[in-house]
Amino acid sequence: MSDGRDVTPTPGRAIESGTESKSETKPDANPDAETGGGGDAGADAGAHKTKELDSEVLSQLSADRDDISTEDKIETKTKTKIKAGNESDHNAGNNHSNAIDQTTDLKSASSLNSGTSVPISQPSKISSSEDKQQTQRQTNSGSGPTEKCGVVGVALTGRRAARPLYYSLYALQHRGQESAGIVTHDGFQQHSHVEMGLVGDAFDESDLNTLAGGTGIGHVRYPTSGGVNACCAQPFSVSFKSGSLGLSHNGNLVNADEIRDELESLGHAFTSDGDTEVIAHELARNLLEADLVRAVKQTMERIHGSYALTIMHDETVLAVRDPEGNRPLCIGEVEDGYVVASESAAIDTLDGELVRDVRPGELVVLDADGSGFESYQLTDRQNTAHCFFEHVYFARPDSVINETLVYEARRNLGRKLWAEQGVETDVVMPVPDSGRAFASGYADAANETTADGDIRETTSTNDDAIEFAEGLMKNRYVGRTFIMPTQDERERAVRLKLNPIKSTVEGRSVTIIDDSIVRGTTSRQLVQLLRDAGASEVHVRIGAPQIIAPCYMGIDMASRDELIAADKSTEEIRAEIDADSLGYLSVDAVADVLGEHRSDLCLGCVTGSYPYDIDNEDSDRDVTRPVIAGPDTGADATNQKNESKQEAASDGEPARADD
Repeated sequence: MSDGRDVTPTPGRAIESGTESKSETKPDANPDAETGGGGDAGADAGAHKTKELDSEVLSQLSADRDDISTEDKIETKTKTKIKAGNESDHNAGNNHSNAIDQTTDLKSASSLNSGTSVPISQPSKISSSEDKQQTQRQTNSGSGPTEKCGVVGVALTGRRAARPLYYSLYALQHRGQESAGIVTHDGFQQHSHVEMGLVGDAFDESDLNTLAGGTGIGHVRYPTSGGVNACCAQPFSVSFKSGSLGLSHNGNLVNADEIRDELESLGHAFTSDGDTEVIAHELARNLLEADLVRAVKQTMERIHGSYALTIMHDETVLAVRDPEGNRPLCIGEVEDGYVVASESAAIDTLDGELVRDVRPGELVVLDADGSGFESYQLTDRQNTAHCFFEHVYFARPDSVINETLVYEARRNLGRKLWAEQGVETDVVMPVPDSGRAFASGYADAANETTADGDIRETTSTNDDAIEFAEGLMKNRYVGRTFIMPTQDERERAVRLKLNPIKSTVEGRSVTIIDDSIVRGTTSRQLVQLLRDAGASEVHVRIGAPQIIAPCYMGIDMASRDELIAADKSTEEIRAEIDADSLGYLSVDAVADVLGEHRSDLCLGCVTGSYPYDIDNEDSDRDVTRPVIAGPDTGADATNQKNESKQEAASDGEPARADD
């Protein structure tokens, strides 16, 4: 689809490029031509090359960079070799192909165009077979869980981005099953395809063929208790006078309502109640008055909460991670370009190499021709707030997050679990699949030392060894019980999902290892399944601390009313699930395994203290959300509205939880 933008120049990039490009003026080309950049490459004093600009433009570049400090730019990475044969394709673009023209005077779009431009939202394009009467998203006032999503962005040389994005979304499917979408840009216009359902259902060959261009972003979205909601499907697209935007978001803002109210008073029209659209409008507004880096920085200064973003501004792909680094985001290199994704497993799928994590508060700008990327440290916090639950539950075991392989982290958490909560039984078995790595580490440690901490002495026949076995078989065609909207569905799904192997458990004492207990429904039914199969004892061990509070940062988790540990002791939970014993891992053990200090982790769901300023909740650090002017009376209106929200919120939860 066309982005509907004006043909007036877009605001220039107020940054110094460190990548090579060709100086030839590119002839006109059809919209399917692959993307490219412009400007002669001249060597600087270092190893990298910088764009050669005329003196007037160079002077303007220097002037407009004054309030973006030199330390903001922390890295420029350039490919040392471009595949043979790509250069001619690279130069076959057209005059519109540079999303942020390297030689354009760095004036804001608002000064280049007469009047003020209010961004126009582009609702997600849903097939005619889908019901267009969507259920309005529930507010998170004690009943509805939030979402958790997966994001990806690519910039490639000489080939389309659609198929690599498609493969990447498959690799991230575990992070969201409600909708899937891709937005690309061919240097002339934006192309978008967003559908409800799994990745394999959302795209066919013809869909991928319409997504032209060598740069693009993608998104998979997690379900909500409020039902499917097409208007919240992503990537979210916005067209405005400075070009086109596409935005994919993993996380959750806690001040989205305040910003939305302000923007609505300024004439912005919203098509959804998700916070992703709020970010898109805020960024678009800032781009009317500032260059790309400065606009992103201004947006980060106003939004408060958790976010890992992949963004397209015309054909330029950006990656942004919130200042606390709550949600994962990483950079990868493939043979002909670069990738940013929620997890490194997506990079592996493309035969790429993990470069590193996107740092908290960092902006990464991928070169549109796939030749490199630039990095800007836009904000810096004393402490991070990495979500420990990524390593415990959500991330794929083969992903590397914050420099730690998830599988090894889970095994080490299992070893810690034995050291802290070990119990002597005949067999140790995982709750598939996420409990498997925990159980493996737990069993290994159990065969090294006894529950009392003594060295275990085994005979040649291993009579004293604790067996690690698969005692529960999983039906892989049943979805996660964690996301079933109603209690009845969750209870029925457990029976459909897992079946015990009687020969493993009959007449034996059993320890089952799981990653967490949320509502207690699954644990209670698992214990009963094993007792029915003949287990003499059933002990439960959990590779995480008790979940006592909801997550506001984007994980699908119950309210306090539904969390079994919110108002019950460990002994009370043990009795509730009918286990012979129950043990949890300590918070300190989690921090130790992840190599983090407690103050650098988001532990809100297990401590009740959060790293963000959330209405009616305690904070674990000195933090205050940005003051957003109200629609009529400025900051006072915002304060009054916040007070009203706090009074209306149930159980300390915000009035709305978005993507």
